[in-house]
This record gives sequence, structure tokens and C-alpha cells, in this order.
Amino acid sequence: VEPHPFGAFFAFWVWKSVAGESEFAMRMLPALLNMLGAAAMYALARRLRLGVLAGLTAAVLWAINPGLIWHSQDVRNYAPWAGLSATALWLLVRAADRNRRIDWVLYAVAELLALYLFFLEAFMLLVHGLYILWLAQRSHGAAADTRWWRFPPLRSFIWVCSACLIFLIPWLYQVYRLAGSGYGGTAEGATLRGLLNFGTEWLLTIPPAGDFPPVLAMLLLPALVGAALLWQWSSRSRAATLAVMMLLLLPLLLVLVSTRLDVFRARYILAVMPAVFLVIAGLTADARYSLLRSIRRLLLPLL
Repeated sequence: VEPHPFGAFFAFWVWKSVAGESEFAMRMLPALLNMLGAAAMYALARRLRLGVLAGLTAAVLWAINPGLIWHSQDVRNYAPWAGLSATALWLLVRAADRNRRIDWVLYAVAELLALYLFFLEAFMLLVHGLYILWLAQRSHGAAADTRWWRFPPLRSFIWVCSACLIFLIPWLYQVYRLAGSGYGGTAEGATLRGLLNFGTEWLLTIPPAGDFPPVLAMLLLPALVGAALLWQWSSRSRAATLAVMMLLLLPLLLVLVSTRLDVFRARYILAVMPAVFLVIAGLTADARYSLLRSIRRLLLPLL
């Protein structure tokens, strides 16, 4: 009935044993773990060199997003997963920058916790690998005498994933048992209208507001993806590239899975929220800096 990783049930059982099983206590765990995402967004934006303003903007957007607040009041694993997934993403970027053992260990722990909270965190693991491969290719272009497959963070990432497979044996066994159980999902299959409505659910609330203009709702996701592509084309920054990877790959993977299972819901790729907020915060910061540069150019001749 609820085919989630047993880590989610175990986490709520431990919390209930400590904090009690009142409604307030049980809702507090998702709220607290989801708030990790706000701190992770600030740290991620700073690590990607978007600046303090972008970091604060991304953190505030996470804290006030109606969809995340809605899930944070629900005694389920979506909000905790979102917070831990964003934390793992920040730790990955930091580990790729520093390539220290302690950073990779912390990333592995956060990613394992996220995987044991929600199966589709595996999508994010693919994004992480793609990001590291992109860094390796970029480093190869910067140093012609370096073979991209010898890129140190890439080798570290492969070692970390190999080590994590040992700890994921129970997780993989549960996936195997679920695949043969006849479970077909409890949502619906992929539809174009449903995909276009994802933008509304991410930016506004879950479930979508019934009075929101349907035409505008369907324009939100294409506008978000278009803004990310424009940002990536103009800045070539790591943040923009990472956002594009997440906004394109995560919905595509969910569509592919939804051809076999009825799991087509925006909350199943809630881990995409860092990309949504990075795009908004990054473009906001770029616009501010562009405005300041324009004002400076106008004032300098007068001074």
C-alpha cells in the first residue's frame, strides 16, 4: 500500500519513541528536516559563487514556498527527503570543489539517508554523476594535458558510489521485492498536461490552487526551463548548468518511469526544488548586479 524505503518508517518510529505520537510531535519531524533545505540552499548558492544575495534569496524562497510548507505539515517522507536531498547536493558540490575524504564521507552519509527515505532519490544520484562528469570534461578543456577520466573528484565519486552499494544492499533488495509484487502505483500515468502543471505545483502549492489560471499554470514550467537555459547560455556557470540538468533530467526520468507505473506526481521529484530556487535567485542576483553596473557607468562620467 505504501511502498517506501523502510528507512522512512524506521525514522518515524524512532521519532515517535522519543517525541511521542501526538499530532504536533509527529508533524515536527518533517518540518525540522525540511528546514535543512533552507540552510542547504544558502550554502549551495555560496558554494556555487552566486553571492550572498542569491544565497539569502534561495533560502527565503525555500522557507516560504507553499508546497514545501504543505508537505512539512504532513506526516510523510516527502518533506524530510526534500531537505536531505538538498543537503546532499550541497555536500556533493563542496566535495567536488575540495576533494577531501571527510567531504566525500559526509556526502555519502547524506545521500544514503535521502535514498533510504525515498526511492526516487536515485534520480538525483544520476544528476550528481552527470554533474561530476561535466566538471571532468570542463577540467579537460581547461588543461589539455589532463585526461578527463583521471579527474580526481570523478574518481572519488566512483569510489564513494561503489562503497555505498554495500550499504544499499537492503535498499536494493526492497526494490527487487517491490518490482515483483505487482504494485502499479496509486497516482496516474504521464500526460503532457500533467507535466506542464508541474511548474504550478513547485512554485505555488500542492495540490495546485483551483482558481489559478490554467493557461498561466501551463506556462510556468516552460518559462522556468527557458529561464534556466538562457541563464546557462549567458553565464556558463556551474549553478546554471546544474539547474538545467535537474529541470530537464528529473521530469524526463519520471515520465519514463510513469510509462510503467502510475506515479506521475510533482511531489515524486520534489528534489528538483533547489534547481527552481537557484534559477530564480541567480537571475535576481544577476539582474541586481547588471542594474548596479549600469548605474555606475552612468554616474562615472558625472563624477
